[in-house]
Amino acid sequence: MQFKDTFVVLLTLLGAAALGVALPSVGEPPFPEIRSG
Repeated sequence: MQFKDTFVVLLTLLGAAALGVALPSVGEPPFPEIRSG
């Protein structure tokens, strides 16, 4: 089904975006504003 394939792609992109946000926050914040704030 097209809808299922689209859902899987969106879920994968959301997961990748979540990891991209979560992993840098564990080490260094990606933006200085996060550290100062």
